[in-house]
Amino acid sequence: MFKKVIFIFCFLVLCFGVGGDRVLACDSCFCSVIGRRDIPAGDSKEHKRAAFGFLFEQQNWDELPVQEAHELHENGHHVHNKTHEEYSHFQASANPHKRVSILADIPYVVRTSIEVEEHPRLGQKQTSEGWGDLTLVGIWRFIENANGYLGVTGGVKFPTGETGNTKPGRDIVAAHAEEEGEELEPDWEKYEIELQPGSGSYDFPVGGLFRYVSGFWTFRGNAVYTIKRKGARQFEFGNAFTTSFAADYLLNPESRLARTSLGVDVNFQHEDKQKDHNATVQDSGGDILFVGPSLIIDLNDNSQIYGNLLFPIYQDMGGVHQELDYTWTAGAKIAW
Repeated sequence: MFKKVIFIFCFLVLCFGVGGDRVLACDSCFCSVIGRRDIPAGDSKEHKRAAFGFLFEQQNWDELPVQEAHELHENGHHVHNKTHEEYSHFQASANPHKRVSILADIPYVVRTSIEVEEHPRLGQKQTSEGWGDLTLVGIWRFIENANGYLGVTGGVKFPTGETGNTKPGRDIVAAHAEEEGEELEPDWEKYEIELQPGSGSYDFPVGGLFRYVSGFWTFRGNAVYTIKRKGARQFEFGNAFTTSFAADYLLNPESRLARTSLGVDVNFQHEDKQKDHNATVQDSGGDILFVGPSLIIDLNDNSQIYGNLLFPIYQDMGGVHQELDYTWTAGAKIAW
């Protein structure tokens, strides 16, 4: 019976996640759900009381030529010329009940981009960094046995992140504006909200997840839909959908230390169109499919390190939009 339920879940994830209509979405430019942001539930066999973890995540973008990006901006396109983004996730979890987990995640975000708007700094690299938004989620594993579990999840992302970072060299920009006879608007010196560490919005992720062990193989998967609300500066990110599937093979089952698993991760994401002051941002939204290798090392019964490297094999970004080159993660978790 459990195998049949897992098969149905996988079928629904693949059909409605990867091949379904374009009605779901992810975070801005797919930044914060790539890699291991798939709400891990821990090892169902041991049910640790609590755990702490750290996950580093980096996304590397295909840069646009500066002049080309500037011309697109001048022609009214919503363009950001990112180089890479880094997220240092600090995570904690507790298991108040055998089948219930509560997870918290707060990232420190670093976004690096190239200025494509203001003439005095055109082509200069710039960095916006600070604490991101706090996410709290709960997991209920309503079906569970020795081979794995099937569960549901839901939570809230709070607007705790920085949304007021300003661009460097603002005195030069101000001087140029005065020479042109322009007046600075209150938000003119701030980074665009898509380049801020936080969103300023309350968001609500809901979904399902599973884990199944068969011999030396472990299969994991989830499908999460995130409802986005209006945030800082009247900007609203598109609703988010992400579905992930991972298959890991245990290489040294007889070992009690450093049990190592190699596997493959598949991650699909879709984003609805964003809105700026209730106006639809045409250069936003779209689909992306990642595939890549993964590594998990269980150092002992209480600690684990893991990572993956994902490459986009399909990208259909909405409107005029940068594409991702690759993304990778590396993390560690200790439980007791």
